[in-house]
Amino acid sequence: MSDTTEQKDILRGGQFLVKETSCDDVFTPEDFNEEQKMMRDSVKEFVDREIVPHKERFEKKDYVLTEEIMQKAGELGFLGVAVPEEYDGLGMGFVSTMLVCDYISGATGSIATAFGAHTGIGTMPITLYGTEEQKKKYVPKLATMQALCELNYAHVLKILPDCDTEALKYVFAVGDTLTYEIRIIESSRYTSTLTVQQTTKDMPAYLTPSMTVRLYHDARMAEVINSQNTGALAPSYDYPNIKMRQRNEKQMVNIFLAEWLHFCLSLKPKVASEA
Repeated sequence: MSDTTEQKDILRGGQFLVKETSCDDVFTPEDFNEEQKMMRDSVKEFVDREIVPHKERFEKKDYVLTEEIMQKAGELGFLGVAVPEEYDGLGMGFVSTMLVCDYISGATGSIATAFGAHTGIGTMPITLYGTEEQKKKYVPKLATMQALCELNYAHVLKILPDCDTEALKYVFAVGDTLTYEIRIIESSRYTSTLTVQQTTKDMPAYLTPSMTVRLYHDARMAEVINSQNTGALAPSYDYPNIKMRQRNEKQMVNIFLAEWLHFCLSLKPKVASEA
């Protein structure tokens, strides 16, 4: 057996424009396999349905719409195409990843920036260069988790007339018996911290949902940092553990916040009192 290693001259960046390229290193749409064609058709349909009709709104910096579209893209798996399956991504190859990036980034500059930042700055550095421990801790569900926090931020802004004034409290009434309170306990240029609590008569406090939510105004994300007054939530947990938290406890609590906000918005609650 030979001990020599074959050295292959890899084209980098735009070198294909100035260096001779073998036909074996070139692929065309005619070379796409069925999986790649399916991904191409799926992302094209998504762009045509969700992005193109609202292009003018994106270009006018409608950030709420951008966050909603990113959430939908995450639900369809477009934010985790290149993430290996062992970390809950789609685990597809370079061609499929390229197709998703090409169609989504080509639709509008606003979505291109959000998509590129999410996948290129948020997800891929850990996937490519993180330790195995870091990958297992942060990468699973990252594609959907970040989009979920972005959607929650957009929904919080719809509910709160003002989220920048400290010591401000809103009490909302839903129906005859259900009320909930949102109190702004801290506010700065880049962040705000809220407490969210259901206040229902004749029900013990430990049975009513309560959480602390941090708003990141620069990233336009809302994240649950504490639930039921049990301390800060870690990104993930080993299981079993002393506190009996689920492995994905933080994600589940943020999903609950999303469902709760959706419920509140669908019923259009009225401000019962404000202090």
